[in-house]
Amino acid sequence: MNDKLELRDWISLLALSAIWGASFFFLRVAAPVFGPVPLIAARVFFGFCLLLPVFLYRGLGSQLREHWRIVFIISAANMSFPFSLLAYASLSLNAGITSILNATVPFFAALIAFSFWSVRLTRLALVGMGIGFGGVVLIVFDPAAVALGRQAVLAVGAGLAASLLYGISIRACTPLITFMDRSIKASVVPTGACEFMSPTWMSATEPIRLPSSTMFPSSE
Repeated sequence: MNDKLELRDWISLLALSAIWGASFFFLRVAAPVFGPVPLIAARVFFGFCLLLPVFLYRGLGSQLREHWRIVFIISAANMSFPFSLLAYASLSLNAGITSILNATVPFFAALIAFSFWSVRLTRLALVGMGIGFGGVVLIVFDPAAVALGRQAVLAVGAGLAASLLYGISIRACTPLITFMDRSIKASVVPTGACEFMSPTWMSATEPIRLPSSTMFPSSE
């Protein structure tokens, strides 16, 4: 297997980074309008509508019926809860700060692997983790970047909790679906997330609102 990245790989990586990074901007714009829970419910629902037909077309519905419990757990840990927490954080934090909080996922994944899976970390890795996490703390709690207060602390906690869940799911959940093809994983996880978010969406106390005209300012 060739481990060297080619030009196409670099382009794909940059495109993926841009798409993933842009999601934090749209979270910041849309979360205050729709509310965190309805927004994420809609997000996973559209993913479900797009990917489930592909999944069924490939004749893989039997895997979903057979492993629906695993799919449900992974969808909650790797999508529904983290997405909702990041959307909540976006109510108070700008997109840049939220994305920086999300960048702590490797830190939590390594910490969990070290604590519960006895994965050895080199001194260089520990130094890098310490420097990286220290940088996150300095940026996030910079008064010039974040207006410190109770709501901001809750938002930061929600962002870190989302990263923690991602770290847990990477180590604990991924081995449960090693039997699945990559395209299958991409299809069934939004399906489970949609099933999980549906009752949460329906029971949301805050009414769902349509975007106001202030969301799309006039060009005049």
